[in-house]
Amino acid sequence: MGTATTFVQDNHSRSSRGVLHGLHHQLEPEPQGKLVRCTAGAIFDVAVDLRRSSATFGQWVGAELSAANQQQLWVPVGFGHGFLTLSETAEVLYKASGFWSKSCERSLRWLRRMPPPPALPRPLPPGRYLRDEGGSGYT
Repeated sequence: MGTATTFVQDNHSRSSRGVLHGLHHQLEPEPQGKLVRCTAGAIFDVAVDLRRSSATFGQWVGAELSAANQQQLWVPVGFGHGFLTLSETAEVLYKASGFWSKSCERSLRWLRRMPPPPALPRPLPPGRYLRDEGGSGYT
């Protein structure tokens, strides 16, 4: 990761095939970096640079994470995070460098009739849906 990180919270998510989470991020004063892994099933995980002052603003990285490949993805502070469940079910664990804060959480949302944001490398398959995790506001 390149810098020392202290994790203060562990999170667990369970999803069914086709559920799309995100893209979520948290603002100051409670930003979060996340270390993500999939412990059952498989997901396509994405991190998007949302830092407007960054030379890499809007660029993304994505990887298939699964119980079988045991890979992890580091999502730095200032990046949006989301994933698409590829398997029948998937369990995702992630360590966070900041506590969850309803007032600081933001989500990027789009309608099915609109194309997905450029951060997602492929369109959503027919019949897929978005999961609203109850964030305080959409940006």
